[in-house]
This record gives sequence, structure tokens and C-alpha cells, in this order.
Amino acid sequence: MSSRKTNNSILVLATLGVYLGLVLVGATPQVLAQAAMTKQFNVKDEVEVKDDLDTKPDGCKLEHLGGEITDLETKYLWFNDRSISEYRYLLEQVLDAYPETVSEIDISWISKGDLRPSRQVVATTKLPIDDTAAHELNSDVILVGNGLPGKAFSFSVFRNHLEDQFKFESRSIPYDSPLIKELYSKAFDYHRCLCALEVEQVILKHTVVNVEGTNLVITTRLPRGSLDTLLASNAK
Repeated sequence: MSSRKTNNSILVLATLGVYLGLVLVGATPQVLAQAAMTKQFNVKDEVEVKDDLDTKPDGCKLEHLGGEITDLETKYLWFNDRSISEYRYLLEQVLDAYPETVSEIDISWISKGDLRPSRQVVATTKLPIDDTAAHELNSDVILVGNGLPGKAFSFSVFRNHLEDQFKFESRSIPYDSPLIKELYSKAFDYHRCLCALEVEQVILKHTVVNVEGTNLVITTRLPRGSLDTLLASNAK
């Protein structure tokens, strides 16, 4: 409401300025009317453009980021930015399988085998969900691990009364560590800009990427209950 009043004030001042200027040079009434209307529309356009720019988020240049990602995937064939959306989806599935009513979680998945299509995972404990849901979670973990460049991987979920913590490690990566950090940091920046749903934005906002030795480590820490309402809305 205050923004609209400000805009109206600007338009009034601009119109008065036009009239005063033209009156001083002896313009005809027709010229005064035409000039005032033209100026009013011009000022209004300028105000609307400025308001539009003020409300757009900073740093999300999708076309530029998308071009960079495409170039990098062409240069490094093992690099797959879609692993980021797969990781985010995996977290959504875990939160769906273990709602807020489950007070504590402490589970890890560790990969078995080196060949991507046939890799499997083993959970450190039997999942307290039905076999179908457990199988789907295992498949989602494998999908993320297969998309990342490490020779092995692990995924852990830990929940206490304060937070949900997720950690995915792609291990023994046979590539330069600074390069891995750069590529996956750019991938996360790109997917943060792509996110359309609030639940996606919250997950990636609380996610960080690090490289520890030859391991790519993706960590997400969500305050307890931070996604309950959003997940319930999405389920509907």
C-alpha cells in the first residue's frame, strides 16, 4: 500500500513539473495536455520497472548458469548436475517415510560393488518401514550415488530433538579435488535458482558442499519441523 502511494506521488510531481515547464515557455493547452499524459505514462513505466527489479532475487541468472553447466558437462563427461535434484528428491522421500512423529533416526547406507549399474546398498539397521518403502529408499540412494563420480558412497540420516541431518559422501573420486568443489558448487547454485516449490528451496538453502580429501561431501541440516507444513501441502 505504501509503495502504491509513493508511486502516485511521483506521478503527480512529474506531471506538475511538466506543466510548469511548458507554461513558462507559453505552450498551448493541447500541447500541455499531450505532454502531461506522455510524461505520466513514461514515469509510470519507469516506476513499474524499478519495482519489478527490486522484487526479483539476486544472483539467479538462469540463462548464464545453465550455459555454464552445459559447457562443463560437455568438457567433463562424468559430471552430472542432475545428481543435485536427485539428492533433493531423496531427502524428500526420507522425510516422507519418517514423519515428525518419529522422534529419532540414526541410519546409514553403504554401497557394495564398484560397477555402477549393479551397485547395491546395505543399511546399518533394518528400516522401520514396510519393505516396499525400504526398497524404494534403497533405490533412491543408489540413484544419487551412481550419479556422483566416486567409486563408493554412503548416505546417513540422523534426527534428534533439534534437527534432521543428512550426509551423502561420494568417496575415492579419481579427479582433482578443487575441480570437484567448483563443479558441484556451481551445480547447487544452478538448482537453487531452478527450484519452484518452497520445500525444494528450503532443502537446498540448508545444504552445503565440501571436499574432504578425495571425498565429495554433501550435508543438509534442517531444524526439526521446518518442512512439516510444506510436505503436508505437497502431499495434498
